[in-house]
Amino acid sequence: MANMSPCPPAEGPESPMAWLNGSAGWGDAVVIVPWELYRQYGDERILAEMWPAMEAWIGRAARMARTRRNPARTVPAPHEEFLWDSGFHWGEWLVPGVEEHPSPDADHSDVATAYLAYSAGLMARIAVW
Repeated sequence: MANMSPCPPAEGPESPMAWLNGSAGWGDAVVIVPWELYRQYGDERILAEMWPAMEAWIGRAARMARTRRNPARTVPAPHEEFLWDSGFHWGEWLVPGVEEHPSPDADHSDVATAYLAYSAGLMARIAVW
């Protein structure tokens, strides 16, 4: 799940930048963009064409939420299987007037979890089409 497509070799799965791939928001574009295209043009083919990629993305995000934890949380509560608090996420990194880049150690679980919930909700709507 690259942060860009097509993904250049310098940022692919074997690159030093690979740890940045698969972040919330960027990856959720595979669900959000086809939905918005459908809403604008009414062509259901884009939803059908992208459905397998949507399933793969949501499956990955849900699996990460369920099986991985932020190291700062030693004993997760039962409901935290729905909290996506592992991996790198850009989060709210474009704050006006702030020129610092996000810390790789920053906890952006609020943003990641919100995108997971939003994209899963969109997929539920798309599934009834």
